[in-house]
Amino acid sequence: MKRFLAILILVYIPIAYFGIQSQYYSDEDFYFQMGKAILDGHSLYSDLFCAHMPLMIYPISFLFLIFEPSITAGKLLPLMSSFFVLILVYVIGEGYEEKVGALASLLLLVSPKFHLYSHNFYGVFLCSALIMSSLYFYLKGNVFLSGISAFLSIFVRLNALPWFILLFLLNIRKRDFYCGILTMSPLFIFLLVPNFIDNTVLYHLAKTPVPLEGRLSEVYAFISSEWFIILLSVPGVLSLREPSNKPILLFPFVFVLATILQTSVFDYYFIIILPFLAILGSLGVVRFSGRYKPLIFLVPIIGILLNYNAIINTYLPEPGFDFGELANFVRENSRASGKILFIGVGNAYVGMKTDRDISENFIDISGQRFEVYRENIDLQLLDSMEERPDLVITELKHLHYIRYTGTRLEKSMTYLEDNYYPVAYFHNEISNLLFLVWKPVEGISRGRDFPRPERNITHYYFDRYIAKRDTALQYGEAVHNESGDYASRLYPSRYLISENVMNQKLIADGIFDWQFEGEQYYSRTGDGLESRIWACCNRDGEMDFIIYSHRDMDPVSFTHIVFNQNRSCIERLDCFARLSDTYAGGFILTYSKRRISFDDYEKIERLLREFSSGGISREDYVKYRRTIIPVDIEDKIVINR
Repeated sequence: MKRFLAILILVYIPIAYFGIQSQYYSDEDFYFQMGKAILDGHSLYSDLFCAHMPLMIYPISFLFLIFEPSITAGKLLPLMSSFFVLILVYVIGEGYEEKVGALASLLLLVSPKFHLYSHNFYGVFLCSALIMSSLYFYLKGNVFLSGISAFLSIFVRLNALPWFILLFLLNIRKRDFYCGILTMSPLFIFLLVPNFIDNTVLYHLAKTPVPLEGRLSEVYAFISSEWFIILLSVPGVLSLREPSNKPILLFPFVFVLATILQTSVFDYYFIIILPFLAILGSLGVVRFSGRYKPLIFLVPIIGILLNYNAIINTYLPEPGFDFGELANFVRENSRASGKILFIGVGNAYVGMKTDRDISENFIDISGQRFEVYRENIDLQLLDSMEERPDLVITELKHLHYIRYTGTRLEKSMTYLEDNYYPVAYFHNEISNLLFLVWKPVEGISRGRDFPRPERNITHYYFDRYIAKRDTALQYGEAVHNESGDYASRLYPSRYLISENVMNQKLIADGIFDWQFEGEQYYSRTGDGLESRIWACCNRDGEMDFIIYSHRDMDPVSFTHIVFNQNRSCIERLDCFARLSDTYAGGFILTYSKRRISFDDYEKIERLLREFSSGGISREDYVKYRRTIIPVDIEDKIVINR
């Protein structure tokens, strides 16, 4: 046993090393930010929203108390929990038969989901460690400690409730089991904490249920990733007939059934049953191997060959979710003691990477929260902005999603536009995310209306959405989502673009005649849209124009224009438009150009007008598109002030 545990430690060292290094945006950042807020004197539920049980968050605060609050320190919790699960799987497996525990541990080590969630904290391995402890004590006949562990697991994740109920039914006449539960009864004091029941129970019940096919797709995602272990577990189920084995046989089936009946399902929920499947798979291999038992350790080698690429990918960030440049900008442009407000994905990640607190503890910005608490979100955001954080970052896709849920943000967004000034933007082309960074500015004056007020504003957004799965991830790769409909991520089809190639027609007429003054904004309402131009001089003495349009606080388009100092040439022009009117629509760069002279501008405007009216064929469009949209567009932050 000692020799194998030493081998496990040696194998786990590189897993821990690469797991700690693998720091990219995920939901764990929300939990880390909550753990940090607790150390700052705030309380879960009463001071900040938390949809999870307390024993999932407070251990993070304990780690942050020992070490400095950081993503690295937070990742120690899933790494330690998953290693503890490995040890328990080994000990429980060896209790059945020699080599069962060792093989079961190795099967876990070749599982892609094990690697993914061993260094990403979702509470599932902490919960799994307590469930496996409960199983271990149950098999040893110690129902007192088994009851304690099972009860604690519920206060980590409510997903553990099926295990607790199953164990309760199997020990319904055993007094020691009840004694174990009573020992942990002080945890019921959380029922008295304001908002505890509302956040952890009622919130989940109030969410719009995911359709059954959506929940089954998560089950399929787990099966497709872990089919190797699941397949091996079938003979293991057939080999266990003793009454004492009821928990390990029944729990996977009970858990899957109970999980599918929930309002929402994610693939990491099923991590809880993964150790059970590993033990069953190992039992099946060992007991049915017969005279080939010395060759059983070829099984994990086969698992490595099958899952190698999937395992490596668990340590790499998903394309389009690298917010490092944005985090650097936030760090350099905010005080160490200051706060930030981030409305969009990545808020907690940026907060942890920059060691900045979130204004008013508005940490959890999940869309489902807006859906459930739509009456309060606007006021919460307004309170957060009135605290005057150093920076406010808005992700336009997320603002659109908030509006899609029926949540209205009139008060908070009006306050933002009247009291903050856009100073930078960041666009991620792969995921179509567009971020605006705002700073509080005192005394922004309102200028006159747009020039040529007789002209109607005619903004457009894409009227058709290309699903991500049908869209190329690499520049220049084409997709065909309909017969004869050519499209790529940088070059949408004419059907998609319609008249929207420049997306802001108000800049297409008289742009060189604008006489805006710096440090002012100009607004105009028309066609059901409100558009606002912020004018300022940037650090190079050039005139910046930022144009932002929305419908009922729902962002539609964004344009950035930079003139040279004598206003004779456009140094930079970027136009972004929303992909679609669905909740999943991000913002795509529809037009980009550098160094445009007046003559070039007129030529391009004429070309786009002919294309939108059908005067230019598809072949001509393909021929000239490289002069319209450059191929060297990269993710960027543009500093405007």
